[in-house]
Amino acid sequence: ITGNEGHSSLLDNNNNNEDNAEYEAKKLEQYIHTLLEHSANYALQNNKIMALEKAHEAVSKFDNLKKLIDDHDLEDHEALRLSFAVSFNLAVQLQRKKMYEEAIEQYNALVNTSHDHAGRIRVNMGNIYAEQEKYSDAVRMYKMAMDEIGESPVIQHKIYRNIGNCYIKLKKYQQARQTYQAIMENQPDMQSGFNLIVCYYALGDREKMKQGYIQLLNIDDGSFDNTSINNNEDTENNDELSQYDSLKEEMTLKKQQLHKFIFLAGQLLAPIIEHNAATGYDWIIEILKSYPHD
Repeated sequence: ITGNEGHSSLLDNNNNNEDNAEYEAKKLEQYIHTLLEHSANYALQNNKIMALEKAHEAVSKFDNLKKLIDDHDLEDHEALRLSFAVSFNLAVQLQRKKMYEEAIEQYNALVNTSHDHAGRIRVNMGNIYAEQEKYSDAVRMYKMAMDEIGESPVIQHKIYRNIGNCYIKLKKYQQARQTYQAIMENQPDMQSGFNLIVCYYALGDREKMKQGYIQLLNIDDGSFDNTSINNNEDTENNDELSQYDSLKEEMTLKKQQLHKFIFLAGQLLAPIIEHNAATGYDWIIEILKSYPHD
């Protein structure tokens, strides 16, 4: 064997090692994806033990994958994108299992390295603090999330509502009032409208209670025109019919919820919004006549 031939054989071995490493990395990557899917499926089935077990296994396999990539200088390997997914999934499953300290620790590690997702992570941390009844910490975390979440009206709306709920738990009704007023001015919803009335009630502001009740009545109850969706006997599109039924069920539920809030708010306010309960109930009845909800 000549020197050149020996050198060529060594290069071939290196190439084979690299090919083998790439192949093993791909296999590990696919297996990690499978573990994440299993973890998510177990979570949907409310099997928290198996969901957490698969989450831990996914993290362990990712550590193996990271070592393989480092050992074979595959630094640009696309599998590295799994880092956030496996860590975030573990934090979520720890949270679902009510292992709050471990979940917070995992989220803290993530928030320091995953700046693009910091807002979402802080929302989850705020939810943990709220579940632990650490409402001041929850408000602090939600406010930090608001600064990092970007321009997402739907998510901001939910965070605002969480902040308002925490203020009510803390009996900080003035701050809660301001929060719910901001919600009702921009994206009103029945729960926030009712909570705003509760704040006015706690603060003893009769005129604001009346205004809040009228504002609650003005919230869209989810009614829709049946003719806007083709639902005649000639319709052959089953998907369209299914969507119609789902929408109808959703709107019916929404209307029922609004009616419940209107009824509860009326019961709460009637005894105190006027000089006596009878006059208060008369006011509620007259207002309801002006704002019919079928």
